[in-house]
Amino acid sequence: SAPTLAYGGSFTRNGEVSTRTLELMRANTQKFASWIQGILSTAEAHYHVGEYAECQEALAPLLRSIPYHRAALSLKRRATLRLNWPLYALGALLVAGLAGGAVWGTIRLRQYRTLTERVEKLVEIQAYPQAIQLLQTLRRRDPRNLGVLRLFAKVYVLWGRNDAQAREI
Repeated sequence: SAPTLAYGGSFTRNGEVSTRTLELMRANTQKFASWIQGILSTAEAHYHVGEYAECQEALAPLLRSIPYHRAALSLKRRATLRLNWPLYALGALLVAGLAGGAVWGTIRLRQYRTLTERVEKLVEIQAYPQAIQLLQTLRRRDPRNLGVLRLFAKVYVLWGRNDAQAREI
């Protein structure tokens, strides 16, 4: 059953609530709601003029009292995004750069493997001059590649060339 109302005092022994207590509870609830609205208004004002750090600071007391307040959390997320967008953009560029580098490296490795496979096939059919031309192309791309130098040595040995051009490689 609902508590009966009596004027003055607060809760009685039988669980009844007085009118005065209800008035105090309504007044405190209204005071708390206006406090929340004031904080949200202040934070919104900071947000709209571009003061995102101040917006977050204004929301801090409200979020300490009500950690899951939907409007406050939404405003805090928007302010954080606006405040940290250069970091997010830099992170996106970094990820895109890494992905591009990985793709470029994969393509380059595939091209290298394709050319070295062509050199091996040319060696099998004893087309040594064409193999040397391909190896010179590979060497211009990457002069320090030991695999290319080994293939040069293999082609010159199989070709039987031991002249100055073969030795300078």
